[in-house]
Amino acid sequence: MSSEEHTPEKMQRLFVAVELPDAVREALTALQKGLSGMRWTAPKNIHLTLRFIGEVPLTQVEKIRMALEDIHEKSFSLRLRELGFFDRRPQAILWAGLDESQELLALKAQIDAALATHAGLRAPQGRFSPHITLGRMKNADRKILKEFTAQHISTSKTPFLVTSFTLFSSILDSSGAEHTAEARYNLTCEQPDGQQ
Repeated sequence: MSSEEHTPEKMQRLFVAVELPDAVREALTALQKGLSGMRWTAPKNIHLTLRFIGEVPLTQVEKIRMALEDIHEKSFSLRLRELGFFDRRPQAILWAGLDESQELLALKAQIDAALATHAGLRAPQGRFSPHITLGRMKNADRKILKEFTAQHISTSKTPFLVTSFTLFSSILDSSGAEHTAEARYNLTCEQPDGQQ
């Protein structure tokens, strides 16, 4: 046996997300009907992803947890926008958009910087497009999706407060994804300027 052979290191699949208030999740879940062939996101898994980390060695997980403790941002409000979809053939992704938020972008930037500095995870390339995934459809008909999103343009416009973010682990199997909250990080509980 070669001296270089060894047992593969155990890995964990991670991402960072904002958990949604029950009322927001329920409003989005109510939209999950009327599209044949759509594989809807399980209501318990509806969230706003800030950073998909992916598979990392278990030995790196504690560095990631500690890196996220360095985030110091105030709580802020978000508001849902209309529905839309990404046409990433052969699969389309149906999503709920959000009003533009500089506070959300600042939180995302801090998370990326902390993970790069303290956990050695290089920030992803490309523009961050905040969205909440509602479902996925293979071989989707663009016309049907356009009609569906046009009919549901008036999603809940009530602002909701973001007071924390969460590090999740995720296990994928044939029945879907099982997400587990590994750590929650509170934001400073102050009302942001302009809160209505």
